[in-house]
Amino acid sequence: MNNMIPVSKNNYELFDLNKKTKNNVEKSRINLMNNQLRWLNFHKKEIYTKSKLLYNLYKNNKLPQKVVDRCCDFPMLEKKMDNYNKKYVKIT
Repeated sequence: MNNMIPVSKNNYELFDLNKKTKNNVEKSRINLMNNQLRWLNFHKKEIYTKSKLLYNLYKNNKLPQKVVDRCCDFPMLEKKMDNYNKKYVKIT
């Protein structure tokens, strides 16, 4: 979680995980993403709770320095995302 990054709804594309394909690489990719999605859905409450806690502790300078040292700079990344979106992304 210390490496989470901000993503707005304009920074990703939906992917059809029910897509039928004969390409083995694509099948493997879809299978992997389905497995990851199942795991994420099963753990989503815990992920959300811990990520929100980490984010808030980081923003409020309440983390030990050894944790801060291995975390992404969330506020800076949010600013960079906003700048990127203003420059390159058509907001919908």
